[in-house]
Amino acid sequence: MDAPDPNWFAEATTCAAGNAVSFATGTSDEHEALQHVAGTWLLWHWTDLTGAVSTARPVDQATARVWLLRNEHFEALGEIERDLGAPERG
Repeated sequence: MDAPDPNWFAEATTCAAGNAVSFATGTSDEHEALQHVAGTWLLWHWTDLTGAVSTARPVDQATARVWLLRNEHFEALGEIERDLGAPERG
């Protein structure tokens, strides 16, 4: 999936046997991205497998923080810090 806006955080990947392997899922055919919308963190999940459906689910701030760190989005941690002062949504 392409990054549609600056509140969209793509998974980090590494190359293994010629395939891009997701840091988020540990596989080359399953993927994740994190999106921050109106104070809510959504974790998107999709696969390259035929017929599979993309899903999104809200996650708490702690889960979002771990995901951002694991996927090397250190610049986005400020959004988590700002959110920590606000009531959690979702």
